Amino acid sequence: RWRRAGGVWRIEQLDSRPGSARGANSAGDLVGSVQVPCASQSNCSRGVVWYADGSSRELGTLGGESTTPRAINAAREVVGLSALANGDGTAFFWSATLGMRQLPVTDGAWAFAVSGARPDGTRLVVGAGGKPFAALSWVVRIP
Repeated sequence: RWRRAGGVWRIEQLDSRPGSARGANSAGDLVGSVQVPCASQSNCSRGVVWYADGSSRELGTLGGESTTPRAINAAREVVGLSALANGDGTAFFWSATLGMRQLPVTDGAWAFAVSGARPDGTRLVVGAGGKPFAALSWVVRIP
């Protein structure tokens, strides 16, 4: 991430593990994933939120070995793809209060973007997946 300190722009390393940032919100929070050791032959990833204040939070999974976030909104709610215990991938919604929640879909899906709170308090999540492959949307109600 780029940070301005003392009138000079500097690059700030987010994490010491290999990974990538995929989304940002207007506050400067970033979301992405880092590689972690795992039982499978391939590399596994964990979702991470890198907050603008310099702190970070590693997200869990939905029982599988990997999570790949794609977007974060102003309320610091995150969406993306997470592996289930059976190895299938599915769209997820994460918040600090609700934790990781699978979005309802069959045959796998990605969630690519999440709105802020709408007038009725819901969030709109958009993505793609299923069989046949198609655009998808979910309305997430926050209790």
